[in-house]
Amino acid sequence: MSIIGITFPFTLNELLDALAIVVAFIILGMFFSFLIKHFFVKWAVKTKTELDDILIDKIKPPFSYIIWFLGLKIAMRPLNLDYQVVDRIVNTILLIIVTYIA
Repeated sequence: MSIIGITFPFTLNELLDALAIVVAFIILGMFFSFLIKHFFVKWAVKTKTELDDILIDKIKPPFSYIIWFLGLKIAMRPLNLDYQVVDRIVNTILLIIVTYIA
């Protein structure tokens, strides 16, 4: 595929596949964020302990980011890019997010 004289090592179909995967995982992350906000938070408020409140408050924002970066990692596979570099970057970001949750 060539755009403005720049040649890319993937076809338009591969690019659209990767874009569809990213969009699907963004929607999935938003769905899980909605579930956490509307169902789990209401459930946690009803319990006697505060442990579940703290846990839900801690995982609420980063959980959608984990899903988004996993989608990005999976979306890179159809493209013929240097997957090892992208994989290491995404793994590092995921590790940082999981460490933040812990």
